[in-house]
Amino acid sequence: MNSDHSNVAISRRSRIIDFVTSSLRERTVLVLLVLFGGAAAVILWQHSRIQSSQIQASAIRDAARYTDVIREFRTLYSSEVVSKAQLSGIEVSHDYEGKPGTIPLPATLSMELGNRIASTGSGGETRLYSPYPFPWRTKSGGLQSGFAKDAWESLNRNPDQPYWRIEDIDGRASLRYATADLMCENCVKCHNSHADTPRNDWQLGDVRGVLEVITPLHQAVAESEASRRSFALLLFVPGLIAVALIITRLRVASDTQAASNHELQSENVQRLQAEADLQRLTKSLKQRADELQRSRMAALNMMRDAERSESLQRAHAEDLSRANSQLETEIAERQQAEKDREHIQQRLVETSRQAGMAEVATGVLHNVGNVLNSVNVSANVLQETLRGSRVEMLAKASQELFRHQDGLADFVTTDIRGRHFPDLLNQLTASLQGERDKQMKELHSLVENIEHIKHIVSMQQSLACVSGATELLNVVDLLNDARKINDAGLNRHGINVVCEFDDLPPVHTERHKVLQILINLIGNAKGATSVMDQPSRTITLSASGDDDGIRVQVRDNGIGIPAENLSRIFTHGFTTKKDGHGFGLHSSALAAQELGGSLSVHSDGPGTGATFTLRLPLEQLASRSAAETACTA
Repeated sequence: MNSDHSNVAISRRSRIIDFVTSSLRERTVLVLLVLFGGAAAVILWQHSRIQSSQIQASAIRDAARYTDVIREFRTLYSSEVVSKAQLSGIEVSHDYEGKPGTIPLPATLSMELGNRIASTGSGGETRLYSPYPFPWRTKSGGLQSGFAKDAWESLNRNPDQPYWRIEDIDGRASLRYATADLMCENCVKCHNSHADTPRNDWQLGDVRGVLEVITPLHQAVAESEASRRSFALLLFVPGLIAVALIITRLRVASDTQAASNHELQSENVQRLQAEADLQRLTKSLKQRADELQRSRMAALNMMRDAERSESLQRAHAEDLSRANSQLETEIAERQQAEKDREHIQQRLVETSRQAGMAEVATGVLHNVGNVLNSVNVSANVLQETLRGSRVEMLAKASQELFRHQDGLADFVTTDIRGRHFPDLLNQLTASLQGERDKQMKELHSLVENIEHIKHIVSMQQSLACVSGATELLNVVDLLNDARKINDAGLNRHGINVVCEFDDLPPVHTERHKVLQILINLIGNAKGATSVMDQPSRTITLSASGDDDGIRVQVRDNGIGIPAENLSRIFTHGFTTKKDGHGFGLHSSALAAQELGGSLSVHSDGPGTGATFTLRLPLEQLASRSAAETACTA
């Protein structure tokens, strides 16, 4: 009887679980659809709003540029044509048509230009009007629209601020952009002295009229609508596919959960059987309770023994506690000693770094770091390619074929999964070939960068000599060596190097010091040029000679040098860089003096670039020992 009751309870629980699972699945699908629809609507609205703002901003920029062109055209016409024509006896008048030897006034020419633009049918138009028209423009001039009146009032209040509005003109949305037509010195003289002037008290800077530019927006709006439709299609199709995949995944999970529920039912039946067995066992245990009572005395004796053992363990625990306290004290002391050691080591490293700083080594390390960045990028690309490799899918396909090797023909022709194996293997082959080509390309780049690092290190090893000995050297070769050391950084920043070298005689000088100066100058030029936001970044290296010696110049089109910094740029400790130390140019200037030459700089100011000039004598001025230099490997 109890077993039947338990089975009914289990069946009821199973039905409840199935109902809850089905409801959750249906509601989850509904929630996903609602969330997708809402997100798509918000994205489309935001996309439409951004496009409208971009169209409006682009139209305003175009109108502003066109207004500047018209104003500059009038200014140029007035200064370069009208003034010279009047000096030559040519008449300047509003009714120039049909009059030989007569040219139009600047305002008349601007109006005629606007009429020509409007006659093209593109919808664009320019207008020039004023509430003070000349008598011959009384009918066509003046403020004849609401926009014209509003623009006149706004520009009189704020002449420097343009006034614009979007209106429908001939059934097309158009931007009306108005700016103030201000009186210049020539305009004031002409208008105040003209016999037909409507006003003769004009002053410099008064608002004479309004220059309006009309730009149609219908084409941009149509393109925006087409873009919006394409964006909606791109948004909805992948989204619907993703929702369909999620729904399919939920259904598979629901089926899996249903199977788990059936297994759970079987486990519940087994659990009920186990509970019945437990009840029988409980009865047996009650029967054995008396036997346990009889064993109580024996247990008490065992407890006494346990208490004695616990006392011994407590004493041992106290000993361990004292040992732990001592160990913690020793650990704390060691940690403090480690901190002190690290602090001392940091101070020693900093002292060593300051004491052993050399600009050539710094330039070499920086350029090695640039190449290592490329090496790191190639290594990361290889790692990502290997991580995303589809070799595992090939292994799974091989396992599947191995599992069906006895009936491989039936599996490939009749099984729904087997029929897709040829296409799958073809796709895997193409994918693995693409991965191999990409890896080979990155390995080739990696090998080139490693060879570059070896070249830089080899060059540094050849230069790591004790300074003081002079030798007969070609300055052009030194310039090329300094450029090669900086090649990685120059290429990374997209800087073009132009070489202008004359045919020069060799010079007796110190290789190490000259290279120190050249590497420092090229590195500074690279830093000044790389921060400029311009399409052409150029560093020019030149070498020429005269009677006084050899002149080497490093020119750049970078950020330039303010006039107040030119006099102290070679001072020790002076720098404009955030991470600079003010040592490079100072040490370079001292090295130039020790070589019997000089180091100077010229710049026309910020944004104009800078030119550093190194002068070297043909003969070494200072007498010094010619001892052999010991090079380190």
